Amino acid sequence: MLARLEAIEGVAAAAMEGSGRFALVELAVGADVERCCHAALDLLGHGARLLSVEEAEVQRAARRRGERWYRADDALELSLLEGRIMSARISAAVASPLGLDRADAERLADEIRAVVWDFLEAVHRGELPAGRFFEAWPGLAEVVARRCAAFAPGRHEPLRAALVAQFARRS
Repeated sequence: MLARLEAIEGVAAAAMEGSGRFALVELAVGADVERCCHAALDLLGHGARLLSVEEAEVQRAARRRGERWYRADDALELSLLEGRIMSARISAAVASPLGLDRADAERLADEIRAVVWDFLEAVHRGELPAGRFFEAWPGLAEVVARRCAAFAPGRHEPLRAALVAQFARRS
């Protein structure tokens, strides 16, 4: 996503803070500000907006205090780390209730990681919209459940349901 932002004519650099909520787009001298803003917002998709002056100052102050903002290559690395942490957490949450032993729980974590990484890499290549993980999760959970058939035979539906429940909206 950041690489695609940097490819917009007039954009000099782009970065994102650690939570992925805020993108910084630095414009080249003489860039068409309005065109660059529209192109960036179109690329970022649903819910993207320009910050108010006050909101932007809060983010600039955080950067001045040392908060790290990530460039394109760093952002993918951070996303993959987040995917690895998520896979361990999700596996730990669902393995025991499903009766998976330690070895199978580790295999489940590996399958989750592989599927999540494929999704995240597609997002970073710009093939999928950013910010859509929770919408995509039920489909990703289905893929994980299918991939686990070899070591969790007959558990496809309970595994899929347990995985989906990890990111289900709570009322």
